[in-house]
Amino acid sequence: MYLEKVIDYALSQIKDRRSINSIFYLLKGKKSIQTIHDAEIFQLERFFGIHKTLHIDTFEAVIQQMRSDGLIMKGAIKDSFLSVTEIEKVPTDFRAYFNGLKFESIAPTFMNRLLLLIQTYTNSQMKNKSFIPIIDIPDIIAWVKYFYRQNKNREADILPEMYHELHCLLQYVDDMEASLFVDRLTGYQHYGMSTGQLKEKYKISKDDVILLHTAVVHKMISLIHQDKKDYPLLQGLVDYEEYTSILTASAQKTFRFFKMGLTVEEISRKRGLKKNTIYDHMVEIALHEQEFPFHQFVDEQAQQLILQAIKTNPSHRLRDIRSTVGDSISYFQIRLMLTKFTRLTRDKHGKQQTT
Repeated sequence: MYLEKVIDYALSQIKDRRSINSIFYLLKGKKSIQTIHDAEIFQLERFFGIHKTLHIDTFEAVIQQMRSDGLIMKGAIKDSFLSVTEIEKVPTDFRAYFNGLKFESIAPTFMNRLLLLIQTYTNSQMKNKSFIPIIDIPDIIAWVKYFYRQNKNREADILPEMYHELHCLLQYVDDMEASLFVDRLTGYQHYGMSTGQLKEKYKISKDDVILLHTAVVHKMISLIHQDKKDYPLLQGLVDYEEYTSILTASAQKTFRFFKMGLTVEEISRKRGLKKNTIYDHMVEIALHEQEFPFHQFVDEQAQQLILQAIKTNPSHRLRDIRSTVGDSISYFQIRLMLTKFTRLTRDKHGKQQTT
């Protein structure tokens, strides 16, 4: 049910301008420029990477069921679908908790640190030093050991503080979501429920368990980020270095060379990558870098020509836009202007919300 809601909302945004697999790649968090670009263009950034373990067979089965139930129908292009239901344009339920593009890389780290920290302190409180850690990730174990050493003189205060902060955060979600989150926690001689056990308890699918839990974690991180002073303990569990890094690792390397003044050709040679790959990175950088120099790649006249073509081609398909502007304009230039158009639309939408 919850997975269907996410897919239905995504389809209402994309309509039939992309194949259904574009939503699958979005939910999986595929680090391709097309998927990231689509997330921005169709204002679906919140859903990026929210279900990394989603299996294609499960996804296709849900699509088939939604079609059988009359919730979606075939679209105009191959393998595309349209949402039949008129759902709200701004999600007001658990879907509003997600912030995938920002949090998909830091949410697992935050949750793993929290799980192991609670297990460590509840066992320490009971003088049990020989428990088996539920998290066996070396970086997480090392972080928790460091935290424990740094806070040795205030060990008795940690659990009450953690309980207070978690209790405050869980007031912002409904009772079922809060209960599901708490059921995942492990303490002294008590192990948190597995995904399968949560599925049975709450009578929902494993995929819905994952989505709901991820939604709550994203909501918590968002609240912590907004009011760090209200959550002095939990804010230390958020890895803000990862939070600030939206670009893929490869694009970050390209960006460093670009800021040094190297051209696309020079970066391509230096990195041993094809020019088209560097072009992909440039489009990704343009999405997130506020001062990106579009004029270096597209002159003002061409920019206006392409932006006008984008406005008259709501599908945003590259082929359709290029047939409008002519072969003198490259696909790379069109993709850059799609990025600029997306940013202009996003900025305009943001200003409307604040007025």
